[in-house]
Amino acid sequence: RRTNPSKKRKPRLPITAWVLGRMRGLLALGQAKDQKMWAALCVAVCGLFRAGELLWKKNGRATLTRGDVAWYDDHFVVHLQFSKMDGAGDGVDVKVFRTGGQVCPYEALKVVWNSCANQTPGAPVFQNQDGTAFKYTKFHRRIKELMLQLGFPKSLVGSHSCRIGGATTLALLGYPDHVIRAYGRWASLCYQIYLRLDDGTRRQCAAAFGTA
Repeated sequence: RRTNPSKKRKPRLPITAWVLGRMRGLLALGQAKDQKMWAALCVAVCGLFRAGELLWKKNGRATLTRGDVAWYDDHFVVHLQFSKMDGAGDGVDVKVFRTGGQVCPYEALKVVWNSCANQTPGAPVFQNQDGTAFKYTKFHRRIKELMLQLGFPKSLVGSHSCRIGGATTLALLGYPDHVIRAYGRWASLCYQIYLRLDDGTRRQCAAAFGTA
């Protein structure tokens, strides 16, 4: 957009918690490759992550590694070394809680975390069966395939549909703008990005994804 202002992106349809539940039925969750895909989907949607913050991109500065994730009883913390709104490069910590439902990023990620081939701190969180990083491009392509099976046009969905869908889910469930903006780390209405959500509110948001 900066180099060619006249070129506009196509609108992206959201992958909400409800759509995510339908996608789950298309995956063979007994197979490692679909466990990995399901975990990436759940974490991206329920944590309102940009897919590039989780997966390897050709021009990305860092892949999320196992050393960037800390586990607790009811949530895990993702330390993003680099993110879009972190201009100073200080890094940011994102808490992702259990949802208590079928769509649960905590449970989905735990499955692939315990079964992955390379479990060293520097290994990618989302990895293939040989320990190499799960690529952003493959994630993007698989989303299009799954959404097409559900009757959505491939041209209107992509990896960013996860982040859009997470925000849309919370909006449809009645959460106010300032909670969604802080939850998703948006800079729109910049003062609101400095709001801090307590763990109780984050647990309520997580439970909402589970009951949706």
